[in-house]
Amino acid sequence: NIEKVKSLKIPLPPIEEQKRIVEKLEECFELIDQKERNDQEQERLKLLLKEILLEKAIHGELVPNDKNLKPIDVESILDDVPYLIPENWRWTEMFQCYVFKQGIQIEIEKQSNEISEKYPLPFLRIVDFTQENQDKRYVGKEYSTYVIEKNEIVIVRYGASAGFIGLGKKGVLANNLFKLIPQVEMNEKYMYYLLKSSYYQKKIRTHSVGIPAIKFSSLNKIPIPIPPIEEQKRIVEKLEECFVLVERL
Repeated sequence: NIEKVKSLKIPLPPIEEQKRIVEKLEECFELIDQKERNDQEQERLKLLLKEILLEKAIHGELVPNDKNLKPIDVESILDDVPYLIPENWRWTEMFQCYVFKQGIQIEIEKQSNEISEKYPLPFLRIVDFTQENQDKRYVGKEYSTYVIEKNEIVIVRYGASAGFIGLGKKGVLANNLFKLIPQVEMNEKYMYYLLKSSYYQKKIRTHSVGIPAIKFSSLNKIPIPIPPIEEQKRIVEKLEECFVLVERL
């Protein structure tokens, strides 16, 4: 309303002071913008450092290799391997180490926003892994066969987040995610970090169809490098130690 705008009261400094206020404001705004640019650059560099560490880890270059350690007993790939690894590591296909189990679709009427005796189990959706800021959902014990444990790896199968890797939550898994069930002895954090590396994120995301959605038959054939179990643990320890140092930068 023009008449209301006309009647607004404004504080009016002398013209010289108006100029000084503008100069100081613009100086402060530039400092704020510069800090935001620096923060963004710092975060970008942190991500880059973490990716370099992940690449070294999956190539067997992050910790010294102990040649006396016993290899994991899996069928090895001998030809067309993506890169060289230590001699007691094994190249194998995903299906040699894991099978997949998809979650379940549950109607909204059978979910609750509050935990109770009737709804005791957390219902884990994509947003519970990717955003962490959504209202929690709970479902009944009749869905307990779809519960994942905190040490089980989860992958988003459908939608814009297809290929996202999750770990560390317990609850009933929704149908647009699936979990990895190990068939040989594996350190879950080693596999978690392996799948989060840019190399394997590209591999996983290219094996999608349509919406996008990850195709199990293609995912089964992805080659993965498997160190001896003791070395998997040492790799995880070193990675997490280095990640802490990166975050302190």
